[in-house]
Amino acid sequence: DDNATSSPYEGETMTYRLEMPFAITGTVDVEISVTSSDGTVEADYPSSITFVDGQSAVFFDVTPTDDGVTEDEVYTIAITDISFSNDNYFAWTGENSRVMGVKDIPTPIVTTAGDFTFNFTWSGSSDLDCRLVDNPPAFQYDTGYSTSPGETVTLVDGVPDGDYLFRVRPWTVTDSSIDYAIEVVAPTETRNYTGTFLDLVGGWSMEFVVLEINKTTTGATVTYTLNQL
Repeated sequence: DDNATSSPYEGETMTYRLEMPFAITGTVDVEISVTSSDGTVEADYPSSITFVDGQSAVFFDVTPTDDGVTEDEVYTIAITDISFSNDNYFAWTGENSRVMGVKDIPTPIVTTAGDFTFNFTWSGSSDLDCRLVDNPPAFQYDTGYSTSPGETVTLVDGVPDGDYLFRVRPWTVTDSSIDYAIEVVAPTETRNYTGTFLDLVGGWSMEFVVLEINKTTTGATVTYTLNQL
C-alpha cells in the first residue's frame, strides 16, 4: 500500500495491504495491534486477519473515531504475531508497521463580530513570511512580511463571508525541521495550532497552505471553521 505514513481525519478510513510473496497451502493468521501516542486508541480495526488457501494478499481497514477531544494522536499499526496451519513454513515479517497521524475533526469557533487575528511564531532563526488570501486565491487580505521573528496577520471585521487561506512563504531557511505555532485570536476566544515544517526552501520559491478558513455570519453570530493541513 501507499500508506507508510498517513494523516486521516477522525472518521476517515485508511486501507492497508498485507501481502506474502506467494500463496501457501493452509491458513495464515496475522495478529494486528494499534497503539496510540497518548496511550488510548479510539479506532475501528480488525485484531486478526486470516489468509486462506490461494490468497497471497489481504486488505484491511483502520478508521479512527471521534472522541470529541483535540489531541493530535499518532497511531502505530503493527503486525504482532503470525501463525500457520501448516508446519512447513516460518515467518519473517519484513516491514511490519505503519504510522497514522490522526487529524481531529475541526471544531468551529462561534464568536461575535470583530477582527480575527493570526499570530505566527516558529523555532530557530529562519525568516518565514505569511499572508491571508481568499480561496481560490484572487485577493490578498493581509501580509506578514517583516524581518523580525514572528508575524501577525488579520482578517478584519468587515471581510465578507467565504473561504480564506493562511499561507506560508519561507524567505530564509536555516533548519531542516521547524516547529511552528499559530495563535488564532477571535473576539471571544483564542485557539492554538501547532506543527512542524520539514525541508523548506527559502527565497519565496515555495508557498503552501497551513490553515483553511471559512467565515459564516448569522445575525450577530460569526462562525469560523478552520482546517489545519
